[in-house]
Amino acid sequence: MLVLSRKVGESIQIAGDIRITVTEVRGGRVRLSIDAPQSVRIARQEILEHSPASTTETPASPLTIENHGHG
Repeated sequence: MLVLSRKVGESIQIAGDIRITVTEVRGGRVRLSIDAPQSVRIARQEILEHSPASTTETPASPLTIENHGHG
């Protein structure tokens, strides 16, 4: 596992075509922006853990992604 510290506006790059940027920190919450190809499935961990689909081959409902014209 890799643990990183990032400030608002800073990013990490994964596999060359996935970028995760810290967009806001407020109280105990962090807002992240994820820029990835549409073919990449992105889901919150708690959704995967509590979904009946997590124990079958049926994909869980993905996290809703707002397309802001990037990627």
